[in-house]
Amino acid sequence: MRGWVIALLLLLLGAVPASALTPSQRAVVLTNACAGQFATFNFAKNAGGGLYCWRGARRSTLLSVPGETFSRFSTGYASTAAGALVSFGFNQPRITDNGLLIEAASTNLFLNSFSPATQTISLSATGNYTISVWGTGSVTVAAGTATITNAGSASAGSPRTINCTGTGTISVTVAGSPTAVQVEPGGFATSPIATTGTPGTRAVDVTSTAFAYPSAFTEVFTVTLAPGYNGIYQYLKDLDDGAASNSVYFQQNNTSLFANWYAGGVGQPSMNLGPVAYGSTHTIAFSLQPGKLSVSMDGGATQTVTGTAPTLTTNRQGQYISGDYACGCYVRGDKVLSGAASPAQLKSLSAGGF
Repeated sequence: MRGWVIALLLLLLGAVPASALTPSQRAVVLTNACAGQFATFNFAKNAGGGLYCWRGARRSTLLSVPGETFSRFSTGYASTAAGALVSFGFNQPRITDNGLLIEAASTNLFLNSFSPATQTISLSATGNYTISVWGTGSVTVAAGTATITNAGSASAGSPRTINCTGTGTISVTVAGSPTAVQVEPGGFATSPIATTGTPGTRAVDVTSTAFAYPSAFTEVFTVTLAPGYNGIYQYLKDLDDGAASNSVYFQQNNTSLFANWYAGGVGQPSMNLGPVAYGSTHTIAFSLQPGKLSVSMDGGATQTVTGTAPTLTTNRQGQYISGDYACGCYVRGDKVLSGAASPAQLKSLSAGGF
């Protein structure tokens, strides 16, 4: 049975051709894309509508999956693959054909951000600020009474980060007809935040799915990393029991991705999965069974370490426990199957992705 389920998953991810399955397996695929799957979150499928499976049955939305919770106590925006901006209401997951967007909280200091006009902005703290533009046109940043470095222009796809060493004002001069402009604290750009006559804040996205993981299981997920998060930890995936002392998590630390796991508060052997680039897309396939964690990334060789396997009851997308260290990434999809895949199967799974 486990081999049948893994074979079906490989087909759905495009890692094997349909001819590799038996006629009966192909028939099931044609009639029920959720057959044999413990849990599936294919966020990027169907132009953002998504494909969601729970214990072999299809669910219409992410929030209709049993045990799923999501919160963001503000509105928010996400982009489509074509570059269009889509608005989302309070506590509404930001799902487009890019996937599910998970971000930390941030504040836009640029007033009336979707009707951009030249203005003076006060910087009340030293540190980095990032200026972003959407649509046509550009902005030019210059020092007023503040002391800054790296002043200059920003345009769509080319944000600018300035460093403020003395508080005061800066000028932001608008040229052309941008759709939106953002000036936010921090050294990287996030999605646009709508403002009026005062600064506006986008709250953190917090999502989790509560379910008891089998003692042996396989999981594969695909994420597109946020650009420019230099020096910032990004947690791409976290499984836990409500506490960090029992967990399996995948963390980007600068330019490498690491797999870490804890059982009873004791750290188990970690794995360096290799280099990852900001703004790039990666697929990770892993299996956990008693005494063993195995992982493959992007079709690479499967690594295996031994240790004590934790009991896991919660699946978190794009963040650490309690919503900390949100990845700023698009989670394209995530699948969980009962039973541990072999090293060869993990390699094939991570070469497919969503």
